[in-house]
Amino acid sequence: MDQDKLTKEFYAQIKYPGPNSLITYQWAQRLKPYIPSKEFLLLDAGCGAGRHTAGFLDLYPNCNAICLDISKPSLQLAEALFKEKGFSNRVKILNQSFLDEISINNLADCAISIGALHHSTDIIKSINNIKNALKPGGILGMMFYSKKGHYKRYMLREAISILGLNKDLESAKVAVKSFNKKYGSFFDKTIRTIYQDIRDNVSRKVKQILKIRSYGYPTHISISDAMFADAYLTPVDEAYDTFEIKKILEKADLEVLEFVTLGNINKKRLPDTWVNSWEKLGFWEKVRVMELIDPLPKSWSIICKKKAK
Repeated sequence: MDQDKLTKEFYAQIKYPGPNSLITYQWAQRLKPYIPSKEFLLLDAGCGAGRHTAGFLDLYPNCNAICLDISKPSLQLAEALFKEKGFSNRVKILNQSFLDEISINNLADCAISIGALHHSTDIIKSINNIKNALKPGGILGMMFYSKKGHYKRYMLREAISILGLNKDLESAKVAVKSFNKKYGSFFDKTIRTIYQDIRDNVSRKVKQILKIRSYGYPTHISISDAMFADAYLTPVDEAYDTFEIKKILEKADLEVLEFVTLGNINKKRLPDTWVNSWEKLGFWEKVRVMELIDPLPKSWSIICKKKAK
């Protein structure tokens, strides 16, 4: 069975990221400088349970949306969320892959694809299909896995695969739990990582108590089976460095507007004696330096623009 079919079958069966996810306003806030003041149409390609879309619909009363995902169970969660929040009349649901042409009546003003494209068997084709559903000059926000930010998970994934401990969900969970018991303690983390974890958890809890628009998952909820399978069992799981991202975006003919997290152009993060040399570099070399020195690397979060014809 080819990887495309395996991937489609894998995601068609799971509810991602699961019923306990909260509405997230993260990308709705990130795209705020680029969003039209008038009524606009959002395309969420690989929407999962709809938590990003719901953030846009809640934050922007002038937003309508199209939610696209290959997973029917995930879309059922999305529909339930939209119904609960009173958004159903502003959303259209499409059960399909972004590997297929996206046929919609009106082109979208902006699109997002968060945590999905790195599972595509043809990432350029997938991005082009999303781009073709955008108006000229439309905005596209994407999140990809980074090699630096996910290398520990990839090493663990490879190790349990070599050992044959990933035959099914339960055996993989036992293997990962066993590894984390031996190497995932407080003493195996850096002080910086521990501080970040504490800060993130406290921030989420405070925002939930004060009912501040936030994002993520309830702090008492452990990782769902769907999220675990996505991390360790999915047939296609790619990660990229700066120059691979550059190649992808150039092939997709997209204009880069902003690196939001990893690769973010911010000379204040550089050692003082580096600044003059760094400022002489080209754009992509600057991004690469920022990737290499990041002490807490995460995924790539990139805002691009479809070039006007």
